[in-house]
Amino acid sequence: MFHWADAFGMTSSINAMRAWLSDFYRYLPIWVVYSLPFALWVSSYLFFIKGIWWNSTSLARNVWFWCIPIIAIVSELAQIISIIPGHFDPLDVVTIVIGTILSFIAVDINKLNQG
Repeated sequence: MFHWADAFGMTSSINAMRAWLSDFYRYLPIWVVYSLPFALWVSSYLFFIKGIWWNSTSLARNVWFWCIPIIAIVSELAQIISIIPGHFDPLDVVTIVIGTILSFIAVDINKLNQG
């Protein structure tokens, strides 16, 4: 995954940062380390699509908007029956759903403040 960093001679710097940050991991809840990053990625996608299709109510906007949250949840559920390799974690599903809901709330608050 980090072949590009190795090509630029950054591997030792990355390893040093990882070692420095590893002390902080023990103070964080496990869901923050393993589940939150993917949920934040899904939320950032939703904000991006909302920004592009701000006032649109078209079918295309809805398809683009919902494709990533649905794919994320289905891929997590597909791990239960080994369709997709990995370990199913219900906390991943919960954080994705909560992230999606919070994205809706944030966009609605923003619309209220502008209108």
